[in-house]
Amino acid sequence: MGVLSMKGGDGEHSYANNSEGQKSVASNAKPVVVENVKEMIVKMDFPSCIKVADLGCSSGENTLVVMSEIVNTIIATYQQKSKNPPEIVCCLNDLPDNDFNTTFKLIPAFHKKLKMNVKEKCFISGVPGSFYSRLFPMQGVVKESEMESFNLPFYNPDESEVRKVIENEGSFEINNFKTIFGLLFSYKTGLTEVKDDDLDRFEVIKKRTNIIRSITEPMLAAHFGDTVMDRLFDKYTYNLAQRYDTLRNIPTVQFFVSLTRK
Repeated sequence: MGVLSMKGGDGEHSYANNSEGQKSVASNAKPVVVENVKEMIVKMDFPSCIKVADLGCSSGENTLVVMSEIVNTIIATYQQKSKNPPEIVCCLNDLPDNDFNTTFKLIPAFHKKLKMNVKEKCFISGVPGSFYSRLFPMQGVVKESEMESFNLPFYNPDESEVRKVIENEGSFEINNFKTIFGLLFSYKTGLTEVKDDDLDRFEVIKKRTNIIRSITEPMLAAHFGDTVMDRLFDKYTYNLAQRYDTLRNIPTVQFFVSLTRK
């Protein structure tokens, strides 16, 4: 596959010295990239680790110029919210015959482009191989075998089913049975539609995650281990944010039941 790689080195005919057109395209795309990075960070609720991959980095400074813009955007977005910067992993991918050495020699210049010193937080790695096959380790938080051996049945009964269980058991009389409705992302009772103006959606999503975590973490940690809990619920928060628009007005139901022993 060597014939498919760009000409290496930094000579007159090298890709590194003849890719101004590509650099111009990347520059024109910068506003969109910056906006997408900001949106992703907020949707993921400021994760502690962010991985950035350039699939087809070739050789020369272009890939590092783009990476520096992304890293600076990440840093600035965290600073604006008074958050500690995350660990940032920049993965440069191209075919095995690509001239990675020319690119790696430019890493000191890359660090100078960053708006703050994040050398202990920002890492760059070369990932040779075709992106038509698997390049990176599985991004799953837990092993598939552990998932298959974990089973947590969960069932939401309706009012008639709860009444039937009480009546069939026979020890209690029902004095009062009240159904309390709510919404998944609201902490008020009732079914008033949740509007974006009513709340900070990301604070509410994070709160919902914390509620679920406070209930399920002891069971999950006992099976999967404590070390994956932060990553697991970071992923849960992200998935919740992705589905917010379809979930925000999903009704919740709780029952208040007053019983007297017969």
